[in-house]
Parts: sequence; structure tokens; C-alpha cells
Amino acid sequence: MVEEDRGWEEFERRMEELSRKLERLSEVIEESLAKSLSRAVRKTARMSITTPGATVEMRAGPEGVVVRRPIPIRGLDRRLYERIRDLAAEEGRTVGQVMNEAMRFYLTHLDLVELERERERILERLREISAPGTLEDEEVRGILKKEYLEMLSEVKGRIAELKSKQGGQGEA
Repeated sequence: MVEEDRGWEEFERRMEELSRKLERLSEVIEESLAKSLSRAVRKTARMSITTPGATVEMRAGPEGVVVRRPIPIRGLDRRLYERIRDLAAEEGRTVGQVMNEAMRFYLTHLDLVELERERERILERLREISAPGTLEDEEVRGILKKEYLEMLSEVKGRIAELKSKQGGQGEA
């Protein structure tokens, strides 16, 4: 039995050693592949892979290998896209530039609507705590009023910031 235990321990030790060697070998192969790919891409400097309906571009840059793929948008209204394309052409800009501006405009307005809703919720809370008979403890009323006024100030500041950015977007 003792001989059997020693044989088993030796087997486990060798398995652990083999596992460590395999892990290290895997790391070496991974590093080698990464270096080879990096060298290959740097040598070609620019490479495009075209597939039906999409082009993937790989190029070497100071930050390493850059991979660019198109961003598909399913269900896009063809007439809206054509209007954007025509507008971009008239202004000497790319469709991507006009779309980025349109999406930024949309999201800014969405944020403004949400902030306005938040402002209204805070104002409603202030009205509630100020109503006679709502809170009898003046100290609690004062603390709540102070908190809501701070929240209101913060929301108003964020609204003003978004509106000022909105004014500057046409210049970008």
C-alpha cells in the first residue's frame, strides 16, 4: 500500500509539473503569435478584408493595430438616409459627420427632457413640504427644503450646461 501511495504521489507531482509546462508553452505560443501578427500588419501597413456588404480595415498606428468595421443600422428609413446624404454632400461633409451631429442633438434633447422632468419632480416635492399641515416639525421641514433646493440647483446647473453645449454645437 505504501509503495502504491508513493507511485500515486509521483504521478500527481509529474502531472502538476506537466500542467505548468503546458501553461508556459501556451503563454509562449500566444506571445509569439501576437508578435508575428503585429509584424505582419506593420509590414502591410494597411489591409482590407471585403465580405459581402462589409469591409473590415486593419492598419498599424502609433497605438498599435487599429481595426475598423462598419456599424450596421437595420431598419433605417431610406428617405431619411438620403436626405442626410444629400445634406452632407451640400455642406461638403461626410454622412458620418452629419449623423454624429444628429445623434448628439437627439441625445442632448433627450437629456434635457429628463432633466426638466427631474426639476418638476423636485419642485413638486418642495411644494408638498411647504404646504401647511404637511410637516409639523420645522427642523425636518428645513432640512428637507435645504436638500431639495440643493438638488434643484444641481439640476438647473446641468440644464444650463447642456443648453450652453447645445448652442456651441452648430459651430463645431
